[in-house]
Formats: sequence, C-alpha cells, structure tokens
Amino acid sequence: MAGGRARPGRGTATATPAAEPGRRAGFRAEFAEGIREARRHPWFLAGLAALVAVIALGYSATSVALP
Repeated sequence: MAGGRARPGRGTATATPAAEPGRRAGFRAEFAEGIREARRHPWFLAGLAALVAVIALGYSATSVALP
C-alpha cells in the first residue's frame, strides 16, 4: 500500500453484521407507502394510466370483434 492508502478492491474485508429480522409493517402500511412513493413520480402515474387505457380499449375491441 503506497502512502498508507488501500487500493479499491484490496485490503481486509470488513464483516457487516447480518440484518436482524424485525417486525414487518402490515399490508395497509406498505400499500400506503407505495401510494406515497408513486405520487412522487408523475411519470409512473402517467405510464400506469396509459397502460390501463390500452388494456381497457384492447379488451373492449376484443369483446366486440370476436363474438
């Protein structure tokens, strides 16, 4: 080691303690957190709305054309 500095990827590995299993949040809490995260990304909501529209129009066209 030149100058007392370790090169990246070299040296002794430091052991990190394993994450202790804790209590998980309930379904409602995780769902609410997901909704809050989705609201912070407008592109996600726009993409989701476009996907819903395409699927709805596709199923409606299939329902009319196939029977």
